[in-house]
Amino acid sequence: MVRHDTSPIASPVRHEAYSFTCLDCGRSWEQEYDVRRYVDGQGVSRVRCTNADGKVIRSPLTHPCCPSCESTVLRTLPAGTSTSMLQALFGPPRRRQRGALKRLFH
Repeated sequence: MVRHDTSPIASPVRHEAYSFTCLDCGRSWEQEYDVRRYVDGQGVSRVRCTNADGKVIRSPLTHPCCPSCESTVLRTLPAGTSTSMLQALFGPPRRRQRGALKRLFH
């Protein structure tokens, strides 16, 4: 009888951070999380993300949603770039018209 190893094979934990900008309301924020990629006992590749508290979360890159207006029309950028991008385009923070960023990028 041949036995197959069914124990998960995991990669080292990687810390990742991204900036998000909502193209509807203009809100910008960053999200940091730890990512572990692994192959489960059935040979399927999986990803496990945890937040700063160690709670398992969905990847922020999968179906991100604006915490202010719940829009899913977002731009994902390298960490530290969303605020500087908005300031370069529009100057200091101020109330923006809903959808102004969407019109700019589409």
